[in-house]
Amino acid sequence: AKEEAKEEATEEAKAEEAQEEPNEEAKAEEEAKQEAKEEAKAEEEEKAADEPVPDDDIDVFAVSDVCDVGKGQPVFANFTLEDWVLLTLRYELHALVHGFRKDVQDADREGIHADHIQFYYNRYFHKAVVPSVYGRETFEELVALVSDSIGLSPK
Repeated sequence: AKEEAKEEATEEAKAEEAQEEPNEEAKAEEEAKQEAKEEAKAEEEEKAADEPVPDDDIDVFAVSDVCDVGKGQPVFANFTLEDWVLLTLRYELHALVHGFRKDVQDADREGIHADHIQFYYNRYFHKAVVPSVYGRETFEELVALVSDSIGLSPK
């Protein structure tokens, strides 16, 4: 009777092991499939991150971080020489107006008269602003080119 009980216990243990093995194998297969899905997803995301954000989709005035407009790409990623030149002009004119206002500290002088801008530009930046370099005939046309940064008032 003891031997029969041992045999039955051994058979039951083997049956349980047989049932557990497919479960372990199924788990292993499931884990392998899940890992493969995760790797494929990561590869797709990596490929998508390598693709640049189209310039047409960017609203530069709505961007909160110029160094990341999406997918880690900066606004200036696709700038050409002309873009950098216009950006420099915008900055220099902006700095000129604000620097002049701070240096003068006169409530009567709200800005620089258009006839004097070239003089003060030379004074502040030690170079001349020449509208023909930007493909314009007059300084007024040049200011119209960067009208989102600076403007001329009729005064």
